[in-house]
Amino acid sequence: MNRKAVIDIGSNSIKFFAGEKDNAGSLKTILDTLAVTRLGEGLDRLGIIPDYVMERNVSAIEKFCKTADKLQVSEIAAVGTMALRSAKNSSEFTKRVKKACGLDVKIITGDQEAYLSYLGAASALQTDGDILLFDNGGGSTEFIFGDIYHIKEKFSINLGAVRITEKYFDSLLPSPSHIKEALLEIRRELLRLSNVSIPAFIAGIGGTVTSMAAIKQKLDTYEMDAVEGSILTKSDVKEQLELLFGKTPDERKSIPGLSPERAYVILGGSLIIYSIMDVFDIKKITVSSRGLRHGLMSQLFEKDKQGD
Repeated sequence: MNRKAVIDIGSNSIKFFAGEKDNAGSLKTILDTLAVTRLGEGLDRLGIIPDYVMERNVSAIEKFCKTADKLQVSEIAAVGTMALRSAKNSSEFTKRVKKACGLDVKIITGDQEAYLSYLGAASALQTDGDILLFDNGGGSTEFIFGDIYHIKEKFSINLGAVRITEKYFDSLLPSPSHIKEALLEIRRELLRLSNVSIPAFIAGIGGTVTSMAAIKQKLDTYEMDAVEGSILTKSDVKEQLELLFGKTPDERKSIPGLSPERAYVILGGSLIIYSIMDVFDIKKITVSSRGLRHGLMSQLFEKDKQGD
């Protein structure tokens, strides 16, 4: 048995993925789960990760390490993305993780994040042509252009669900003026990519798009197979925004298909998704539940193969 685990430390959640290769060489999922820990909370305002935020995130990682031990994995790879790239005290965070469970956290660049996300999602997409894959996270959004075999271009912009939420939607009920201001900022960021050519096939990954797919299907419990390959139209996104506008975060928790842990940031993330579709005149997107963790897992097994 050769099992490996990946811990993806994002601005809004920490994802844990354990897998092994079957006899045919295909990757088999053992466990794919997450904890919403909001590592990016307060980061824009303070420039550092507050101690209480650091504590809950280190605790979550420690629990995942214990889970990995129970699953008898042979190797764990942990990576940090936008929040750890931005925080002035990210080295303190990695030291705490090392002390808590002996795990080395590698802070990857925006380009590395984009590549791993693309590697993880592209192999499952049902298309032979060019692809635009975007990954809307808590602290940043990555845009990757290519096909299922190669990346041609990639861009990372500082536009994430946590960042927009904290800047504009800290009050319980979002006001029309704050929604308008948020949309203007999102649009300004996206227009930096206005000269790129958009292919016919567009796919989205990350917690916001998978949550929106689950809301569309009114899933009582999250089902990866139901979400993978599903379609979100611009009308779907607009309809969900209208549902979110008049609700507080607590009221959003009762929306069928929405995980309660996502209720705080779902409006900010959904505004980003809508703006991407609006600015680039995208009528529909294919949703993928795969991402960075799958790409990193693929690399881990490829490294083993090269070492044989």
